[in-house]
Amino acid sequence: QAVKASMAYPLYFEPVIIDSVLLFDGGIYNNFPFEILRDDFSPAYIIGSKVANRTPKPGRDDLMLQLENMIMQETNYSIPDSVGLVIETKFQNVSLLDFEKADSLIEQGYRNAKRYIENILPHVETIDKTEIAIRRTNFIKSMPDTLFTNIFVSGISERQEDYITKLITRKEKVLNPDQLKAEYFRLLSEENVDRVYPEAQFNQANRSYDLYLDIKLKEAYSLSVGGLISLSTYSQIFMGFKYHRLTDVFNMFSANIYLGQYYSSFSLAHRIMVPQKNSLIIDFGLTGSRWNYFTNESPALFYNTSSTYAVRNERLFRACFGLPAGNNSLFRTGLSFAWIDDEYYQEQLYSETSETDNSEYFYAGAKVSFIGNTLNRKQFATGGNNFYVAAHYNTGFEYFSSGQSDSIAGPEEWSDQQGWFTVNLVSENYSPVGNRFIIGSLVDISLSNRDVGNNYTSTLINSYKFEPTPFSKQIFGKSLRANSYLGGGIMPIFEITRDFHLRGGLYGFMPVRSITDGSQGVEYSDYFKEIIGVAELGIVYHTRVGPFSTGINYFTHEKNKLFYFLNFGYILFNKKGLE
Repeated sequence: QAVKASMAYPLYFEPVIIDSVLLFDGGIYNNFPFEILRDDFSPAYIIGSKVANRTPKPGRDDLMLQLENMIMQETNYSIPDSVGLVIETKFQNVSLLDFEKADSLIEQGYRNAKRYIENILPHVETIDKTEIAIRRTNFIKSMPDTLFTNIFVSGISERQEDYITKLITRKEKVLNPDQLKAEYFRLLSEENVDRVYPEAQFNQANRSYDLYLDIKLKEAYSLSVGGLISLSTYSQIFMGFKYHRLTDVFNMFSANIYLGQYYSSFSLAHRIMVPQKNSLIIDFGLTGSRWNYFTNESPALFYNTSSTYAVRNERLFRACFGLPAGNNSLFRTGLSFAWIDDEYYQEQLYSETSETDNSEYFYAGAKVSFIGNTLNRKQFATGGNNFYVAAHYNTGFEYFSSGQSDSIAGPEEWSDQQGWFTVNLVSENYSPVGNRFIIGSLVDISLSNRDVGNNYTSTLINSYKFEPTPFSKQIFGKSLRANSYLGGGIMPIFEITRDFHLRGGLYGFMPVRSITDGSQGVEYSDYFKEIIGVAELGIVYHTRVGPFSTGINYFTHEKNKLFYFLNFGYILFNKKGLE
């Protein structure tokens, strides 16, 4: 607890309450208390370490520096020669939260301290190394094994305590540190848990430790506002609301809405979590979405000059059951029901008097999946990995009615029933190569025995899509669509700072059988007939509220091959019917 209190810093880390006293980092009041050390402990010699810099004067609009100057006391970093000495180490470009630099800082401090050894030795007694080693060995042997037998929960109600207790119940009566670590981080990963304050106390009776967990839950209500500000027509606004209630089970109700010219959506969801060794997760969701695909997908600066040639309206209901397979992985199975209404022109050149063709679908599906995700970012990740594999079966009806596409041969009305299996696999990994270089890799495979639909355009709209870059998720991507495909690529990244990096990407997409518009209508091509390339080059800066990204995407087989993007925010969507 003393270490936690010493870490507490206003607006960054919460203070610690010990015996009803609110404690912050003592360095705020006195960052170099050698007088207290001398008076209370009477040491033979004091070695002080100075790494702090003088707090700069704040500007008129710099609220953080104004606060720091108000609460920080002036510190005297000097020790009389008769009492001890001060080792000063200067660091460049190191801030309060640069934890990843700890190893290099320790190494630099160690090298600097070695220079003062000759000055220190005359003031301290020395002990033979062999004697020290024997004393250390005997001390370690006398220590009890680090084992935990009892876990006590506080800070929450009795019913909530029952939920948490069931969650961390285990078969083993005694936990070693590795087993406890797994349970602890599993508890931290719970959606309703905000903070856990652990304290271990030695139990003399059973020669092990009792663990006391003081738990702080998240607020019951949360409201989120965001969106995407884009130089193109893909800008959107997002609003989300969540309410959760924890008793002997966990219930969370959520709703969100996306509003934009290209994409609009709403979602209502209910999650139930039943506590046990592996929590049972039950999800229900209702989603409605609308996509507008334009004839010209080149970005417009302030407004869209293109007309819409395809509109997809989708309603989705899903019920899923999940079991965690670790702190970052999940097995899921579930059912889904989707109603889809597509309105489109089978030719991208059409007159104002033309009427759209219409394809309607009703699908029911069953799915089993596994996902493991340790990526360090929602988007534009630079570390971790994401693995997803799924098998699903869909069955349903397709109904087609023609508009006034007189040049397109075929019946005015048509209906059919389809059923098909699909297997999906996605693997995304990032590995450091040196201090600043990172290499990412992507594998994306979709295999299906799905048949073609009534016509070429409807089959494309309703097919699966390869989306290796965030921008590729926004365009229709005619050349990136297929019912079965093999995709992959590499992403070289140069990390300038933790939040700022240069990013590239080279990807290949190979349809198992391309969807073609032949003389007899829509049909599949021969196997593995073509390879389609995608390239990306951009700059990404992660802010506290979302990423700023700019760059270019190149598609070898699109009508408009080169796209530039300038975005602030995340490119995210609600669940899709055939996802």
